[in-house]
Amino acid sequence: MIPENATIKVGEQIDISSEGVIARKAGQSYLDDLIIEGEVDTSTPGTYELVYRVTIDNKEHKRKRTITVIDENV
Repeated sequence: MIPENATIKVGEQIDISSEGVIARKAGQSYLDDLIIEGEVDTSTPGTYELVYRVTIDNKEHKRKRTITVIDENV
């Protein structure tokens, strides 16, 4: 499970780390194996896609998260 998609204002900070991510099976955590791909430029309006990827029991699991940065002055 990954955090929800989000919309933020230009200059606003957002945590894209593994905080809030649940990556476990049968009580074992796989957060140490989590790979987060993508970047968010909070100074530039746009839509940014992040991919959270982890391999558990030789099977890759990935989820996408979209962060939209808006400029309220436009």
